[in-house]
Amino acid sequence: MVKPTDVINAKMRKRILSHLRERFGIDWDGDVVLLLDPSQRLYGAARDIFGVVDKIPRIDTLGNYWGEWRDDEFRFSIEGAQLFGAKAAKNVLILSREEAVAFMQAKKVAGESQPWVQDGFVIVRCGEDFIGCGRLAHGELVPFIAKNRRLGEDIPD
Repeated sequence: MVKPTDVINAKMRKRILSHLRERFGIDWDGDVVLLLDPSQRLYGAARDIFGVVDKIPRIDTLGNYWGEWRDDEFRFSIEGAQLFGAKAAKNVLILSREEAVAFMQAKKVAGESQPWVQDGFVIVRCGEDFIGCGRLAHGELVPFIAKNRRLGEDIPD
């Protein structure tokens, strides 16, 4: 039987946390267990899960989904961006309300030049709200918003 998830070992945990520090300036080492499912989704859960982790058939019922770890890059989920956004010191792209609405509708947005933002995955913020994650490439922001979470076209002003 294939395990639905693996608890990340110390070496992998260090690699992920190092990436978060280098890419986003997030200096965090919380007392949580990091779990990685077969499709490379990363979850965080309290340490006391060890007594039940083998009895839970699906990991998404156990921890908080933070994002995806693929090819030594981390892409935050909306919740992950909200959880870690305030801790990030770099690669946080600030959008206007109009740009944020377009981003949440999964439309590409022109990524205004901001000195603390480099091409690659970025946390996206509008005002004080962290609204998700996107990939910035050559001044264009490509949003990563699930279809069932996108805003409709008729957003009031």
